[in-house]
Amino acid sequence: MKATIIFLLVAQVSWAGPFQQKGLFDFMLEDEASGIGPEEHFPEVPEIEPMGPVCPFRCQCHLRVVQCSDL
Repeated sequence: MKATIIFLLVAQVSWAGPFQQKGLFDFMLEDEASGIGPEEHFPEVPEIEPMGPVCPFRCQCHLRVVQCSDL
């Protein structure tokens, strides 16, 4: 009886195929392989630097010190 149970357990394991994990990244790679995707190219817009120093709301900014208050 024990030999039959052990044989059935071993047979069940041998019938199983190899484990293949499918994750989100794998699906993304499969999508890239198709070659279909957005081909939109937007012109680069240069970043505009602010004219003066930018200080957060309710803060005092000095040369190298930013002093903020929660009052």
